[in-house]
Amino acid sequence: MSAGAEAAQREARELLAALRRDAPDRPFAETVRGTCQSWQESTGIPVTLDLRPAEPPLAARYELTQILHEALRNVAQHAGADRVEVALAPSAGQIQLTVRDNGAGFGMPADLSELSIRGSFGVVGMSERAKTAGGRLAVVSRPGGGTVIAVTVPALPVARGVGSP
Repeated sequence: MSAGAEAAQREARELLAALRRDAPDRPFAETVRGTCQSWQESTGIPVTLDLRPAEPPLAARYELTQILHEALRNVAQHAGADRVEVALAPSAGQIQLTVRDNGAGFGMPADLSELSIRGSFGVVGMSERAKTAGGRLAVVSRPGGGTVIAVTVPALPVARGVGSP
């Protein structure tokens, strides 16, 4: 019973931490910048940022923040990278968030379910989060060649000014 209570407490803390990662009342690029700066300070791995203004819908915003957190966590735990690049860019009604590292990379299976079978759930979880946000996740990795995680989701519609057609 004690172990179950500890697990529930840990899960509640993780959920609260996830909710705090994003402040929906500020620009999304600031959330990405803050997440990357905190991660850089805690890991010592430098992050280069290329952030353009882009606003995802609220639900997608939450999922993107979680995907970014997971991608950076994976870099710290598995990649052995000494450099990370994070980009945020709007394009044709969509937003793309990209995390690129120069670490060890890994062999990417054709089917993500193979990762689950091996007990690797990070990329699978990111893919599921991207789908929940109405988007898609692309992963490019090879042993010795680093990894690129790119998630694309719909952007908020641009508000038109008064008198616009």
